[in-house]
Amino acid sequence: MRVVLFIITIGISFSATAQKSNLNGRFRLSDKGDIYTYVFSNDSMLSIIHGKDTVKAYYRVDTAQSPMHINMALLDDDGNELYTAPGIYEWVGTDKIRLRFSADLVSRPISFLPKGNEETKMLVKEK
Repeated sequence: MRVVLFIITIGISFSATAQKSNLNGRFRLSDKGDIYTYVFSNDSMLSIIHGKDTVKAYYRVDTAQSPMHINMALLDDDGNELYTAPGIYEWVGTDKIRLRFSADLVSRPISFLPKGNEETKMLVKEK
């Protein structure tokens, strides 16, 4: 009984923290001259727009972790999950998100160091 209650408590806690992440909105990423728009919606859907191309993904966050965790499940054109990339993120001020996924897209990074690494990206909220 305790195990079931513990699992239910974790699920409730995870859902509550996910709602507090406030990733909703449009964010812009400039990467080596390329512009990407990340559109996070409150239904855990993410669209990544680059020119005329759009990639769809589901995302899930855990704000109880430090740094906060994000899992992004990239989808193919038919809506099937290709793979899930574990990452970390943090708010920088009120309008920027520092986001990092590992180069192998399998292991979760534990920090944003070293400074200037290729995997860390800064997304700026559009106004």
